[in-house]
Amino acid sequence: MSKLKAVSPDATSMREETIRALVDGRMRFHELPDGYMATEAAAIRRAGKQISLITYGGTLFKTLQAADQLARDGIDAEVVDLRALRPLDTATIVASVQRTHRAVIVDEGWRSGSLAAEVTARIMEQALYD
Repeated sequence: MSKLKAVSPDATSMREETIRALVDGRMRFHELPDGYMATEAAAIRRAGKQISLITYGGTLFKTLQAADQLARDGIDAEVVDLRALRPLDTATIVASVQRTHRAVIVDEGWRSGSLAAEVTARIMEQALYD
């Protein structure tokens, strides 16, 4: 199993100069330049206090739009962008749900055996009971 980690400024693209630095040996994979973060960590894209909206990939922008609509309706939603599914950043998910005490998992997958089912299981196991 490879120990290399891909990094990017926004988790969707890598800058050309970073790729060149990696190829030229001026930077190693484990070094993160200023402003970059490891893509395996989830990111809070919108802070909130009343509900956690947990999402990834193509549903992120829809979820951010939904959070804006909820804000107009007086509901303060936090948006958690998982960014990577393996390893799943359970700590960020649990911390968010423990803050808000509510969660909605937004994805376009199957109901059974999906990422949403796994996230739901981890929330039930680690976030709801003290």
